[in-house]
Amino acid sequence: MAGAKILLLISGRPDDQAFGQAVGETAGLTLKLESDPVKAGKVIAEATDELVIFADASDEDQYRKLENAIQDANRDVLWAPAARFAAAELDDDGRSPVKVTLVRRWQDLRPPGTPGPDARPWKSYAFYEADLR
Repeated sequence: MAGAKILLLISGRPDDQAFGQAVGETAGLTLKLESDPVKAGKVIAEATDELVIFADASDEDQYRKLENAIQDANRDVLWAPAARFAAAELDDDGRSPVKVTLVRRWQDLRPPGTPGPDARPWKSYAFYEADLR
């Protein structure tokens, strides 16, 4: 499928399929329907350099699931360079890290004008670990 251009539509709704087909024809794209965001993420992860994919999800929840699936399927490609960079920054007189863990930290903010502390407790999620030995 060298040079193929695909419109990847993440939806199980018939009205989305009709819309996607019309958009694909107008734009010269081949429509590929996938109702499961995780499977759609794998399609993107397994794409070759010649494959061009335009992805759209029918709602915000499916789009978030697709983003997470893409990140999960491409974890090493996305985060290994960041882990190596962090390790290089911490390299000190021949002592270097043997493991790097990348952690997301966030907190939910209260709506403006709500009494109480500005933010709720911190949450964290370790999303990538690199063994550098």
